[in-house]
Amino acid sequence: MKRLQVLFAALIIPAGRPDIEIKNFNLVESHLATRSMELQAGSAQLFQEERIGLLHKILAKIWSNQGSIYEIQAQVAAIDTLKQSFRTEGMTTISTPDSYSLETSDVSYDAETKTLRGSQDVRLAPLTGAQMQGAQNFKLQGRGLFVDLSRDLFRIEKSVRSEQKIDPKITLKITSKSFEFDSSAERARFVNNVTVTHPQYSMKGKILDLLFVQLPSPPSKKDPDLENTAPKMLREMFLQASTDPKSSAKVQAAVDTTTFLSKGFRILFGPDGTPTGSEAIGAAEAKLDNGIVLRAEKLYSFIEDDVQKIRMEENVEIITPTRRAQCQQALFTPSTGDFVLEKIASLSDEEQTIRGERIYFSTKNNTLRVEKASGKINREKVQISTSPKD
Repeated sequence: MKRLQVLFAALIIPAGRPDIEIKNFNLVESHLATRSMELQAGSAQLFQEERIGLLHKILAKIWSNQGSIYEIQAQVAAIDTLKQSFRTEGMTTISTPDSYSLETSDVSYDAETKTLRGSQDVRLAPLTGAQMQGAQNFKLQGRGLFVDLSRDLFRIEKSVRSEQKIDPKITLKITSKSFEFDSSAERARFVNNVTVTHPQYSMKGKILDLLFVQLPSPPSKKDPDLENTAPKMLREMFLQASTDPKSSAKVQAAVDTTTFLSKGFRILFGPDGTPTGSEAIGAAEAKLDNGIVLRAEKLYSFIEDDVQKIRMEENVEIITPTRRAQCQQALFTPSTGDFVLEKIASLSDEEQTIRGERIYFSTKNNTLRVEKASGKINREKVQISTSPKD
């Protein structure tokens, strides 16, 4: 960085006229017959002794190790003509191969490490006309930029705020300390002090991953490069409390009227970008607005036949205002209050405990059905449905 700062200072160090002046300057750099950089400028003034060039109206194309192309545009730049490193001055735009545009100021490119760095405010948005299904009207801003072109990864260092207009009445907002996009993994990551707000859900945690999937696109006979221009779809959000599996920290999530606490929380999205379900994983707990508490290692909320259901797995505990149930697997339908308990199921209240292979009960109509039951049942307290299996 010290060398790059000296390079930028060279914008005003050379005295007198440049040794060479060139209009429509073009520099191409290749390695083992593979192009690695192409730098164009409207004009260039070269100082041979200082090995410095001053470039105006530049467009730089830099190839990553995976062959993807980054484009950098700026009005003024200084270049080390020996090492091919350069630094821009003023507004700089970086177009990524993932159809994003990064806008910032005063960016340094180190040709040896193939990295870009900047310390000013950064704005991120999809390129005009980019097909980003489920991510239209997406904007993100923060401060400090780092781009690793060798790994197809960029990071915004701090004070990250993002916003997506899903429709005129619905806005998704995410804030965090930093943001990172890994092109090879198709993953966007928000890190530290993460908050997510949406009219239907909200979340708080440490690490939020947004995973995308590339939709298939038929190849173009006219231009093979257009094969990867199909829209990318947001597949899931996954929020973690910690990357340490031994940590007891939990994330907090609220979906409609249900509050979740767990080590990880995932929201799944359909092709149209709307949520299709959620998963609370790791010492999970759900509190419903009617006072019911659900605990399990895994809690899945999903829609089946237009009805919301919650599936619980491993060390399941259900607490209602009048009963407590335990099992290894359960299914709950909030709209009807119906529970189905399976695998070593038990249901108890202040006066009795019932065990069975499978237990059906409702919190709304007070019905109870038990398959292969054991224990004492107070028939005056419940409506008991019988079957040949009971």
